[in-house]
Amino acid sequence: MSKEELVGAIAQKTQLTNEDAESALKAFLEVVTDELKNEDSECIKDFASFDVEDRKQ
Repeated sequence: MSKEELVGAIAQKTQLTNEDAESALKAFLEVVTDELKNEDSECIKDFASFDVEDRKQ
């Protein structure tokens, strides 16, 4: 699923405009990213967990 498809699905499910759905998704991603900068992982109970990993280049 692309970001555009995800935004469209959120908009459809919530009856938000695509612009509002994209703003909500962007805010969510910023919150998770900010938390991951302070921690190596972030767990949102009953939803998802995110981990920071180093990649080989």
